[in-house]
Amino acid sequence: MEALLESGRAVLKHREFAEAARVIFDQCKALIGATAGYVALLSPEGTENEVLFLDSGGLSCSVDPLLPMPIRGLRAEVYHTGQAAYENDFDSSGWASLLPEGHVTLDNVLFAPLTIDGAVVGLLGIANKPGGFTRNDARLGTAFGELAAVALSNSRTLDALQSSEHRFHSLVETASDAIVCADSSGEILFWNRSAEAMFGYPTAEAIGQPVTLIMPERFHDRHRRGMTRFLATGKPRIMGRTIEMFAQRSDGSEFPVELSLTAWKTKQETFFAGIIRDVSERKQAEENLRSSEAWFRSIFNESPIGIEVYDAKGRLLDANQACLDIFGVSSVHDVRGFKLFDDPNLSTEAKAALRQGERVSYETPFDFEKVGAANLYPSSRSGVIYLYIVLTPLGLKGKGGVRGYLVQLMDVTHERAIQEELERTRSEFLGEVSHELKTPLTAIKGSTSMALTSKTPPSPSEARELFEVIDEQAERMRELIGNLLDMTRIEAGSLSVNPQPERLSQIIEEAVATFERTAGDRPVNVAIPPSLPPITADRRRIGQVVSNLLSNAAKASPPGASIAISAELHDSDVIVQVRDQGRGIAIDKIPLLFKKFAQVHESGGRGTGLGLAICKGIVEAHGGRIWAESPGGGEGATVSFTLPVASESRE
Repeated sequence: MEALLESGRAVLKHREFAEAARVIFDQCKALIGATAGYVALLSPEGTENEVLFLDSGGLSCSVDPLLPMPIRGLRAEVYHTGQAAYENDFDSSGWASLLPEGHVTLDNVLFAPLTIDGAVVGLLGIANKPGGFTRNDARLGTAFGELAAVALSNSRTLDALQSSEHRFHSLVETASDAIVCADSSGEILFWNRSAEAMFGYPTAEAIGQPVTLIMPERFHDRHRRGMTRFLATGKPRIMGRTIEMFAQRSDGSEFPVELSLTAWKTKQETFFAGIIRDVSERKQAEENLRSSEAWFRSIFNESPIGIEVYDAKGRLLDANQACLDIFGVSSVHDVRGFKLFDDPNLSTEAKAALRQGERVSYETPFDFEKVGAANLYPSSRSGVIYLYIVLTPLGLKGKGGVRGYLVQLMDVTHERAIQEELERTRSEFLGEVSHELKTPLTAIKGSTSMALTSKTPPSPSEARELFEVIDEQAERMRELIGNLLDMTRIEAGSLSVNPQPERLSQIIEEAVATFERTAGDRPVNVAIPPSLPPITADRRRIGQVVSNLLSNAAKASPPGASIAISAELHDSDVIVQVRDQGRGIAIDKIPLLFKKFAQVHESGGRGTGLGLAICKGIVEAHGGRIWAESPGGGEGATVSFTLPVASESRE
C-alpha cells in the first residue's frame, strides 16, 4: 500500500512525466521484487517502443540505444489486448530469439500497459524476478501502469495547457489591438503591450486599477450601471457586439475606439475581456473621404459644364444641375436609367469608339424634336441647340474593360452665334476696308491716267488739281493703313505712347484747325478754361483722338450743325467732352460703341468701325478712360475721356 501511495504522491508532485514515471517504476520494481526493467511509450506512428529510461539491474547491456524497438513478441500481445502479461521461462520461449545482440539476459519478464482513453500508449516492463512472476504480480503491475498512465495524462494535459497558455500569451501580447481583462468589480487583471502603447500606462501601473481608468469621466456612471445590471440579471446589452465609443489616454486626451466585449463565469466570479481598437486613423480617413466626397459633389453640382455619369451598360447614374438645365429636365430622377447608346443624337461612329474604350469629342446640333419623338425623357426645351460634347470611357482597356462613361457637355449655341456674328462682321470689315482702299486708289488711278493719256500736256492749274487729288487720296489711304496698324498694336498690347506735360488747349486747337480745313461747314465751339493745368499726354496720339471724335461728330450731325468741345478739372484728371447735335445713339448700342468693327447706325457714312476702338486704346494707354452718353435718337451724343494732370501741376 505504501508503494502505491508513494506512486500516487509522485503523480501529484511531478509535472514532468519522466520524473513521476521513475518513482512509479522504482516502487513497482521493489514491491514485486524484479531487478531490471524500463518504461517506454508508443511512437507517434504506433510502430515502435520509444524507451523513456532503462534499468539493467546492474547487468551489462551493449545494445545501441538508438536501435529501433519494434512492437512484437510479448510486447505486441500487451499492446493488442490491453492486459498485463508475463513469461517466467523467457529463454525457452520463442521471443528470446527476437532480442538484439548484447541485450541483457532475461530470465523472466512482465509487461503492464499504460492506457489512456482505452488505448495503450506505453508499457511498464520489469524483469529478472527471482522465483518468477505471479498473477498477483500482474495485478500489481497493472495498478502501477494505471498510475503511470495517469501521470502521463496529467503531464500531457499540463503540457497542452502550458502550450495553449504560451500561444494565448504570444497572441495577446503581439496583437495590434489592446486586450484588457477585468473581474466583476471592474479591477484590471490583464493588460497587454498594445494596451500599454495605446493608453500610455505600463502594465504594472494598470493592473489592479479600475477599468474606468481608460474611460472619459462622462462614461463612468453609465459603465457602473451597466455592470450592476449585467451581474444582477445576466442580460447583456453590448456583450458579443462591437460598439464605437471614446477612450482616454494617460495624458487625458480622448480618441475613438471600437470595443468588443465578452464575459465568462466561474463558480466563484464573473470576468470580462475587452478587445479595443484605436480607430482614430480610420475615423480621420472616413472624415477625409466625406470631405472629399462633399468637395467633389460640390464641384459636380456647381460646375458650369454639364456632367453625366453612366454605368458600364450605358445607363445614366447621375447628372449635375448644369446638365439638367441644358436638357430642360427638372430632376435627375426623370432621366435616371436613360441609356447613352439610345440617344438619337449620338452618332454611330461615336458609339463604336466608346465601346472600344476611346475618348470621343465633337460639336453637334442637338434636336429636341428627336428626343420628344423617341419619348426618351420629359424636356421643357424645344428646337435645336449646339453642344460641345466630350465622352470619356472610365477604366483602362485590358484591365477590366470599361466600367462606365463620363460625359461633359457645354451648350455652345450662344458662342456659335457670336462666332457666326464675328465671321459676318469680319466679312463686312473686309468689305469696308476693300471699299475704303479701292475708292482712293480709283481716284489716284483716274488722275494719273488723265495726266498720262491726255493728248496735250495739262496746264499748270490742271496739273495742280490732279496732284491735289492724288495727295488727298494718298493721305486717306495712309490714314486707313495707320488705323489698321494701330488696332493691331492695341490688341497686341504694344501701342507706344510718349506722355509729356502738354497744354490741352494747344492740342485741341491743332486738331480743330485740321478738322476745319476738311469740314469747314461744321463750326466747332471750344470752351477750355484758361486756368486748366497742363496734362500728361502724347501730343500726337491725343490729337489723333480729338480728330477722330470731331470726324465722327461731323458724320452724325446734319449740315451746318455745330460741334462743341469742352474740358474741366476733376480731382487729378481733366475731362474732355466732344458733343454733337446729331442723330444720337440708341441706349442698347452704347456698349458696342468702342468695340472694333462696331457699326451703331444702320445707315449713314461708311467706315471701318476702328476709329473709336483706337481712341479707347490710346486713352487707356494714358491711364484714362472713355465713354459715351446719349439721350436717344435725334438728340445728339457726347463722348468724354479723361487724361491725367501733369505731376508738376499736382504739386
